[in-house]
Amino acid sequence: MSRKELFGTTADILSVYIPVISAVKALVEEIYQIYENAECNKELCIVMVDRVKLAEFFMDRIVRSIEKKKVDFRDKSYYLAFEKFKNNLTNIKEYCKSVSKLKGYKRFLDATDVKNKFDQL
Repeated sequence: MSRKELFGTTADILSVYIPVISAVKALVEEIYQIYENAECNKELCIVMVDRVKLAEFFMDRIVRSIEKKKVDFRDKSYYLAFEKFKNNLTNIKEYCKSVSKLKGYKRFLDATDVKNKFDQL
């Protein structure tokens, strides 16, 4: 079975992508809620929220093009890219969760780690 034979119709394609897309949208909302509830480092969290919201916008544009470019979406590499995106959002969520709670001297002790992780994400 070739990589392009993984999916058939547009409905088949969507049925495979919908769980991943739903998970991505839920993660974006969770990241935004973490920002809203942040006790500190709100500026850092809003930067991540802005980037995540922008990435979600472009994901939505790609998804809307499934009908036009369904041949491309039959390729397994697209699905794997969506899965990787979801995993990256999970990492961003965990990062925002941890930095939104850093207070006092611990905030300064962990500053280098926070910056390095931010750059990595």
